[in-house]
Amino acid sequence: MNLPPKQTEIACSKSDLTVAELARLNAENSVLRDENEALKRRVAWFEKQLFGEKSEKRPVDNPHQP
Repeated sequence: MNLPPKQTEIACSKSDLTVAELARLNAENSVLRDENEALKRRVAWFEKQLFGEKSEKRPVDNPHQP
C-alpha cells in the first residue's frame, strides 16, 4: 500500500488514535468489571440480610401465653 506522504501521516495518526482509544477502553472495561463484581457482592450481602436464615426467625408461639 503506497500512499502519498500526507495520507500516510493521516493513516498513522488514525492508527495511533485507534490504539490509544483501544487502550483507554480496555482500562475502562477493567474498572467497570471490578465495580460490577463489587456491586454483585453487595447485592448478595443485602439479599442474605433480607432473605437469609436469620431473617425468617420468629418468636416461638407459646400456647400458654394470652
